Amino acid sequence: MKKERLRQQYLFWLDMNKPADVELAVTIAELKTCRKFAQTIRDGIRLIEDLRAGRLDMLLTLFPSVTEHLKSPLYGNELAAVLEQFQQAAINRSTNNADSLLQSNVSAVPETKAIFNETEAIQRSVFNTLASLEDF
Repeated sequence: MKKERLRQQYLFWLDMNKPADVELAVTIAELKTCRKFAQTIRDGIRLIEDLRAGRLDMLLTLFPSVTEHLKSPLYGNELAAVLEQFQQAAINRSTNNADSLLQSNVSAVPETKAIFNETEAIQRSVFNTLASLEDF
């Protein structure tokens, strides 16, 4: 008995009047030559879905250099300052009673900042994720 194949094919269109779509067509041709097109599409969709859900697992799996990049001096100083504030808050919690904790945390809370740039929002999301993982 022959086994039934459970494969599906999805088609999409590129508008060759748009320069961005022309660039995609060139990239697709290169990926197909290297037999990496299907895996790139799968990875890309998984990555987008993961990021939309607020997770960075796929990003860090596919691009481990992102973690190192965020630890660079450009980003590392800001991350280190935030981690220091969290550590100080934890020390204050363990040594002080609840009243002094409330007073000390007023100065330890990082300043909130409205983010209007999507790239900056993604970077801050990554900082927050790395900061929360630092305690593990």
